[in-house]
Amino acid sequence: LGLGEKKFDEPCVMGEESIMAPKKHGTSDTPVQGNLRWGCDVKVADNICNFNRHYAEYRGYWRSTSFIEQAKVEYEQNG
Repeated sequence: LGLGEKKFDEPCVMGEESIMAPKKHGTSDTPVQGNLRWGCDVKVADNICNFNRHYAEYRGYWRSTSFIEQAKVEYEQNG
């Protein structure tokens, strides 16, 4: 039925399910850092990283950040 253990090619290493066990702050001991790039919302990032087992941010979320503008400037400056 295909319900066995998932196998992935190296360098991917699958961790034990215990990695996701509840900790002090969701599945981590601490929240995400506060100074995120591109104006990303700390609450959204914290939810994705520490309180989420499936999916991530909503579709198109990146458009609400300054990612495109800042990435373009960085590329023009650094190649």
